[in-house]
Amino acid sequence: MLNFIRHGETLVAIIVGDEHRASETRFLTPSTEPMQWGIGVFKAGQQVEPHCHKGPETKVNEFQELLLVRRGKMRANIYYPLDHKIAEVVMQQGDALLLLRGGHGFEFLEDTELFEVKQGPYVGRSQMKTMLTDIPRLDASSTQSQRPSSSADR
Repeated sequence: MLNFIRHGETLVAIIVGDEHRASETRFLTPSTEPMQWGIGVFKAGQQVEPHCHKGPETKVNEFQELLLVRRGKMRANIYYPLDHKIAEVVMQQGDALLLLRGGHGFEFLEDTELFEVKQGPYVGRSQMKTMLTDIPRLDASSTQSQRPSSSADR
């Protein structure tokens, strides 16, 4: 599975399933994204020359997060802009999810271990998060305001 989740023209998330096999090195994110995510494909014996990364000073206005399911099974709910669920995906061991913008929440279907990467520094929940449970959401099937389920602390 290689799934680019969009809301209109806006790229919201990318999912790479464990079974996805790339034939060549390719970046999945546009070069304008604060987090660059690619799949490197190398033949035995190839090398990447020792290096370090440099670049211009950058201001990050949009925090992004990469999750890799190391073991277990979970359901990822993806919201965009903040109050509309646009995707629901069951993920299992080896699946990866890059959250570019919008909101998200998870339901763990089995005991699960996640590998998480996001921009830092992390200065605390109250300064870094807007909980979607605090934002009334209009369910498409009714005219009453509803709240999505809570997400994990981090």
